[in-house]
Amino acid sequence: MSLKVNGQTYGWGDVDVKIPGLVLVVQEISYDDEQEMEESYGKGYRPRGYGKGNYKASGKMSMLRDDYDDVLAYCKAKGIPFYGIEWPSVVVSYANEGERTRIDELKKVIPTKRSHKAAQGDKSLTVDIDLMIVGGIVVVLYTVMGGFMAVSFTDLIQSIFMTIALIVIVCFGVQQAGGLDTVIDNARALPGYLNMTQGYDAASGTAASFSTLSIISTLAWGLGYFGMPHILLRFMAIREEKELNQSRRIATIWVVISMFIAVFIGVIGYSVSAAGKVPFLATSAESETIIIKLADLMSQHGVLLAVMAGIILSGILAGRVSRRITRPLNTLDLEHPLENDAYEELSPLLRRLEHQRRQIDDQLRSLRRRSEEFEQITASMTEGLVLVDNGGTILSMNPAACAVFHTDAACVGQPLLTVERGSAVSHALHDAMDTGHGETRMERDGREYQFDMTRIQADGEVVGAVLLTFDVTEQAYAERNRREFTANVSHELKTPLQGIIGSAELLENGMVRPDDVPRFVGHIRGEAQRLVTLINDILRLSELDEGGSLPTEPVELLSLCTDTVKSLESAAQQRQITMTVTGEAVTVPGVRRLLTETVFNLCDNAIKYNKDGGSVAVAVGRDGPDAVVTVADTGIGIPPEHQGRVFERFYRVDKSHSKASGGTGLGLSIVKHAVAYHHGTVTLDSREGEGTTFTLRLPLEA
Repeated sequence: MSLKVNGQTYGWGDVDVKIPGLVLVVQEISYDDEQEMEESYGKGYRPRGYGKGNYKASGKMSMLRDDYDDVLAYCKAKGIPFYGIEWPSVVVSYANEGERTRIDELKKVIPTKRSHKAAQGDKSLTVDIDLMIVGGIVVVLYTVMGGFMAVSFTDLIQSIFMTIALIVIVCFGVQQAGGLDTVIDNARALPGYLNMTQGYDAASGTAASFSTLSIISTLAWGLGYFGMPHILLRFMAIREEKELNQSRRIATIWVVISMFIAVFIGVIGYSVSAAGKVPFLATSAESETIIIKLADLMSQHGVLLAVMAGIILSGILAGRVSRRITRPLNTLDLEHPLENDAYEELSPLLRRLEHQRRQIDDQLRSLRRRSEEFEQITASMTEGLVLVDNGGTILSMNPAACAVFHTDAACVGQPLLTVERGSAVSHALHDAMDTGHGETRMERDGREYQFDMTRIQADGEVVGAVLLTFDVTEQAYAERNRREFTANVSHELKTPLQGIIGSAELLENGMVRPDDVPRFVGHIRGEAQRLVTLINDILRLSELDEGGSLPTEPVELLSLCTDTVKSLESAAQQRQITMTVTGEAVTVPGVRRLLTETVFNLCDNAIKYNKDGGSVAVAVGRDGPDAVVTVADTGIGIPPEHQGRVFERFYRVDKSHSKASGGTGLGLSIVKHAVAYHHGTVTLDSREGEGTTFTLRLPLEA
C-alpha cells in the first residue's frame, strides 16, 4: 500500500510496530531526528565549544480506529496504561517505483498524546498518536534494481559468462587432447559408444548395460534441468498467451544445446585424460568434476588462460550461489509469510504479503457472506431469477426459476437455450441485449408466466442480463374475466334498453293501437325492472369484490331459510312446486342481508329451472365445525361440461331459458362471493334430467 512518510507520499510503504501478537496498519507517519547540541567545559569550567548531545526525536502516526482499539485491548490485557506502553522498535520501510528502498528504525517509541480524526463514514475514522522516540533513528539503505528485472539481468550476465566459459573450455580441451580428430577417435573407441542399451563404465573400462537405477537417476538429472531458474524465467516473462510457443522453442533449444555440450565436454575430458594431462575419473561423482579439472589445467598455461579459468570457475560458483540464494525464495510459504525462516532483508516484503493476505481473506469472507446472503434472498423469492452473461450462459438460477424451467442448480454454466429451447425466450433475450429490455409470456404446466429481461452494463459495456419470471395466471384470469364481464354487461344492458327504446318510439310516433298500449307499457316496465335487477346484482358483486368490512351479527339459519322460502311461495305455486324446510336451529356469525340473498338466489334458481309439479327441499344442520345448508330440486339438472363454470359471471347453461325466466346470469356469482366472504364453501351435485343439489358450508365461529 502507499504510505505517507514525513509529509511525502510513497508508492509503497510498510510500518511494522513491534508489539507481539499485533499486526497494525499505519496510514501515515512522521518523525523529526533532532540531536541537540550541548555546551562542553574544560578545566575550571571554561567553555571549550559545543558537543553532540542525546537524540530527542518526536513523531506522529495515524492509524484506523479498529487498529487503535486493538492497541487499547492489548494494554488492557497487559494491565498497563496507554501512555505507559513502550514499543521497542518501529520499522518504517518505503520506496517509489524503480527507486531504492529506505528503512528507518525508530528505537524505544513512547506514545504521548492521542486525538481522533473523523471523515465521512465510520471506516474513515482515524486516530493520531504523538510519539517520543527515545533511542533515535537507525537508517538503512537498500539499493534495489527492481525485483524481476534484477533476476533477469543476473541470469543474463550469468548466461553470458557460462557461454564464454563453455566455448573456452571446449576449445582448450580439444587442443589439449590433440585435436578434434583425436577426440572423435577416442570417443569411437569407447565401449558402449552411441549404444542405446549400454554405456561406458569408467571403473572397469568396459561397456555395461543400463540399470534401472541409472536410467531413473539420469532421467531425473536431465528432466530436473528444465526446472532451473533461467529456464523458468523465460516462461515467467511471458506477457501474452501468443508468446508461449516462442518461449517453449527457446527453452527447448537451450536445453538441447546444453545437454549436447555437457556430453561433449565429458568426451573431451576422457580424451584429455587419455593424453595424460589429467587423471582418469573412475566414479560418477569424480566425472562431474571434469570441468573443474580442465579449468585447473588451463590455469597452469599462462595468465590469460588463468583468467579464463577464473571466469569458468566464477560461472560454476555463480550457478551454485544463485541456487543457494534462490532456494529459500522457492520454498517460501506464501500462505503463512511471517512463519518463513528467510533472510532478514525479506521481512518488509513478508510483512507486506501477510497484510495483503489478510486483506484478501477479509475480502473473500465478505464476498462469501454476500454470496450466501444473495442465495438466501433469491431462494426465498416466489419470482424466478436467472442471471446470464453476455453470451447467454447461466450464472445463477434460484429455486423458483428452476421449477419454472424444470431443471436444477446443475444448469449453472450452461447456455440458457439448453433449459429453454423455445424461440420466445431467445428473442426476448436478444431484445434485452440490444435495446435494454425484452419480455414475453408463455404457458407452462397450465400456468401462465411473464418473462421480463433487462440487460446489465458495466463501464459502458453489456456484461449480461437478468431474467425475472412472474406467475401471472391469476392476473391473466382476472383480465379475461374483466374483459368478459365488460362485454357481458354491455350486452345485458343494451338488450333491455333496445326493447324499451323500440317500444317508446312506437308509442311516441302513434304507431300503436290504443288496445295494444297497455301491452307495450308493460313490456317497457318489465325491461326496466330487468335493468334494475341487473344493476343491483352488478352493484352487489362490486361490493363483494372490494372486500370491505360489513357489520356482522349472529344469524340463525333455520328461521332465515324458512322466511326466504315463504317469500317465494307465490312463484312456486304458479308452477305447482312444493317447497319444504327441515333441520335444526344453527347460528353462525355473518351478514344477514348477504346470507338471505344467498339462500334466496339458490331457491329462486331451484324454482326457475325446476319441472312443473316438482319440489325444492331446504335442509339446515351441523357437520363438525361447520353449519351446512342444502338446497335440492328435482329440476332439469346441469350437464357435466357446464358444472365447472356455473359460478362465473353472466354464464348461462340455457340462455333461452334464462332469458325467459328473467335471470341475469349473476345469481350464482353472488352466491359464490357471499359464501367466500363468510369464509365458507359452496359445491354442487347435479344430474341432467334429475335435479341439482347446492351445499353451503359456513364456519360456526368467526
